[in-house]
Amino acid sequence: MDCHRYGEKVISFCSRIVSECEVCIEDRTEKTVTIQKDEIKSEREKHEITMGLRVFAGKRKGFKAVTLPQNLEEVADSAVTLARHSEKDEDWHGLPLPKPVAAVDIYDQKVAEISIEELVEMSTLLKSPFPEVFIDSARVTTFASHMYIMNSQEVNHAYKATKCYIFLLCLPQKGEASAAMDWALSRKLDIDCELLAEKTARTVKDSLKAKLLKENFKGEVLFSENVCSQVFMNSLAAAVNAESFKRNVSPFKEKMNERVASGNITVTDDGLLPEGVCSAPFDREGNPCQKTLVIDKGILGAILHNEYTGRQYHTESTGNAVGSAMAEPLVGITNLILTPGEHSTEEIIETMKKGMYILGLSGGTDVTTGRFSGVVPHGYYIEKGEIKYPARALISGNSFSSLLTVHLLGGEQKPNLEGMYGVPLLVEGINIISGSG
Repeated sequence: MDCHRYGEKVISFCSRIVSECEVCIEDRTEKTVTIQKDEIKSEREKHEITMGLRVFAGKRKGFKAVTLPQNLEEVADSAVTLARHSEKDEDWHGLPLPKPVAAVDIYDQKVAEISIEELVEMSTLLKSPFPEVFIDSARVTTFASHMYIMNSQEVNHAYKATKCYIFLLCLPQKGEASAAMDWALSRKLDIDCELLAEKTARTVKDSLKAKLLKENFKGEVLFSENVCSQVFMNSLAAAVNAESFKRNVSPFKEKMNERVASGNITVTDDGLLPEGVCSAPFDREGNPCQKTLVIDKGILGAILHNEYTGRQYHTESTGNAVGSAMAEPLVGITNLILTPGEHSTEEIIETMKKGMYILGLSGGTDVTTGRFSGVVPHGYYIEKGEIKYPARALISGNSFSSLLTVHLLGGEQKPNLEGMYGVPLLVEGINIISGSG
């Protein structure tokens, strides 16, 4: 199917009956091999073309999402009918105008062309090197997509992207250690499967010797890259979203150009990061992606906008309209990056007087208030710069207030699927509570 030609036909047809229209088409192929208890459970290859159509009758909006092919006129008529029966949005001021977009390195032909048989071969490398630990489940997935954005203002863009994602879950053969999960992401076929499996399995192996802490105390916590994203980057992503400002739910609402974090914290949203997991030349509305300095040495300098919120705030879109073709664009992050420090995890541990290094947190974070709490299933008790023993505990704190007490940042950096790039983060004043088993 010629997606570009189909999209142009939709725009041409709708432009005759509504004031504005926008088409997003995604041609996507997903290949997945699933493993369970060291055996191939399933192999799947799925190809799908989806389209989202937004039309505007003045300030009334209609949206229709479909899987292609579909009858063009029927899809358009359905969207137009929805628009004519919707309420007016007085804050609507129009779709984006054409702007130049930059090329970004997010496509690898090898990922696009990899066979299921080759994925099976990759999956065989996901083995535990320790007899007391096994890989309970794993998933190796590749994505290849071709994205098209067109609108009646003559925006007309397209790009190709690929991604490789590996997830695994390890369990002990015997004992009471909790499961450990981890993942790896890349735009290319360069993930070290054996290293990922070894690291995850070692976490479970060490947890078999975990002890309860002897006391409750307030101390230092070194959050791993994964937990940094879970606790801090999630909160930041919500706090710097223009929609959160609009709804008065961001704790940063009255803090523009004021301190919101310690001076060693710098955060950027970089949609043009080469090989970034959420990089793209343009966003879900066709506006160019860009690098936005959100927090500079602890000072809040910018928030993230799509076209809609940008016009409400009398500023430009930051290229942060996100979403698939099947959903209306919302404000969201691209690659939200916490600038790494210069220290290794080992060097940070050597500076710690008393606290924990945590690799996992079974709990949640309220991204509006910043409150977090949960069980630490995989962690280490640290005293006088040394790891004393693997430990289980409970921790609690507030992600926003803790950003003001960040002491050190590690040099390692790791993204998750949502585009959050966490680093090892040493925070003071965290409540650490002895667990009960």
